Amino acid sequence: MKKYLQRKWDWFIYLQAYKSINRIIENNTGFGYLFKLYIDRWVGEHPISESLKHATETFFNALNNHDS
Repeated sequence: MKKYLQRKWDWFIYLQAYKSINRIIENNTGFGYLFKLYIDRWVGEHPISESLKHATETFFNALNNHDS
């Protein structure tokens, strides 16, 4: 139950922060690059399977095509 509530909370926070983070990055591209470096390091420390990479990229591209 604790993990379930934590996941719900984390998604709530993510959805609340997403637009703010985008605005911060648009106003400070250096911060955006710093964010990318942290994420690249995290991905290097927590590798995922090729099939999950492909599925995630497909989802990402579908989201971007939907926004256009």
